[in-house]
Amino acid sequence: MQTEEREAEVKVRSQSTTLEELIKDCHDSFSRPLQVETPSRSTKRSITSFTENCPVQLQESYDSVFSYLQSAGKDASKLFTSLLELEGLGRRYSNRKLQSEKDLEHYE
Repeated sequence: MQTEEREAEVKVRSQSTTLEELIKDCHDSFSRPLQVETPSRSTKRSITSFTENCPVQLQESYDSVFSYLQSAGKDASKLFTSLLELEGLGRRYSNRKLQSEKDLEHYE
C-alpha cells in the first residue's frame, strides 16, 4: 500500500463514527475476538433465562435509541468514538480469556 493510501486510511479510521458505524465497529472490535476460558475453569452457575418477550423488548429499545441518536441516511452525524480507538480497546480487552461472571461484567 502506498504512503498516501495509508495516510488516507488512517484519516478515515481516526474520524468519529455514526451510531450505525459504532455498533458495527464495536461488534468487530469486541465481540469477534472474545474468548472464554475452558469450561472446567469457568464458573459453574446456571445461565440466566430470559422472558419470551426479551428479543421484542430489545428491538423496541434499540429502535427508540437509534431513532433518537441517529438521523437517517447520509445526514447521519458522526458523534461517536473512532474505529482506531475501538480497535485499541478491543485489543486491550481481548488479551485475557473470560473465566467468570465478574470477568464478563468488566468486559461489558
